[in-house]
Formats: sequence, structure tokens, C-alpha cells
Amino acid sequence: MTEDTLLDDELNVIREQSAQRMPAEIVETMEKAIDEIEAKTIGRGLDVGARAPDFELRDVTHDRTVNLQEALAEGPVVLSFYRGEW
Repeated sequence: MTEDTLLDDELNVIREQSAQRMPAEIVETMEKAIDEIEAKTIGRGLDVGARAPDFELRDVTHDRTVNLQEALAEGPVVLSFYRGEW
């Protein structure tokens, strides 16, 4: 993958490669789950340069809730998501 490759493109390549190694029924179940998530727009990200909607997230490192607008009032914000243990 090159630096200019979009995440969606990279994920599609991974999806296609994985589908070739897995049984068809597993691939079908995964594709159905992906379609359900995308239909609910949960899996869609923002376009480059788009403004994020206000939200609150749990900061487990500091055991508190963080509001985007309040954080932005203090300066630029960087979000880092950890997938956890799955």
C-alpha cells in the first residue's frame, strides 16, 4: 500500500484476501454484519476537512467523561481509539 491509499481501499484489499482464505459461510456472515453496520451509518467516517459533531467519550485513562467542545476550547484535539481485547 502507498501513502496515498485510502483506508477504505486498504480495508477492501484485506477483506478480499481474507475471503479467499475463509470458508464461504464465515465470509457471508461477516459481509452481512458489515452491511448491517454500514446501513446504520455507524461504520462511516468523516470526510477529510469535515467538522466533527459534538460528542462525549469516556476517557478511561483518567476516569472521566470528555466533551469535544470543551476540549476544543483548550486547543486542538487528537482522538486515539484502541480496539481493546478482541
